[in-house]
Amino acid sequence: MTEPLTPKGPYKDGNTDDDGNYIVGKNRTPDHGKFRKGDGRKRGRRAKGTRNLDTDVMAEATAQITVNEGGKEIRISKQQAMIKRLIDLGFNGNVAALKEAISLIQACNGRAAEREDRGLPVDDLKIIEEYFQRKLAIDDRIVTDPDEGAVTPSSKEEGQHDER
Repeated sequence: MTEPLTPKGPYKDGNTDDDGNYIVGKNRTPDHGKFRKGDGRKRGRRAKGTRNLDTDVMAEATAQITVNEGGKEIRISKQQAMIKRLIDLGFNGNVAALKEAISLIQACNGRAAEREDRGLPVDDLKIIEEYFQRKLAIDDRIVTDPDEGAVTPSSKEEGQHDER
């Protein structure tokens, strides 16, 4: 029986196993440079599964609560409850709450108006209008004969010539 093949060449002391194989080399990094077991994440990063502030605030604002309104229990979001409370405080004479409610309403109305105003820019509207005018002019010059289904020039084109 032949002896197992061992790598050829000079090796540094402590760089081979008992059987003569590399300990460190190509695709065999040293143990001190490897991640420890279960520790493959980058340092200084947010831990997996933690949420940012925006996510937490929106989750809390959209959570449902039960409110007693006029002797009747209703379920509304915390956001709706805060708005109701703010407006009620304003009506009851709290000037700061009244100012805040008014500014909130104005901001919401402004955003609603912006959403409604979003349309095509003026340049695009002019292009579309010119297209339809040209299309109508072409349709006026061509008339479809309903009996035969053929397209024939209208009487305008037959009797008149364009002097260009």
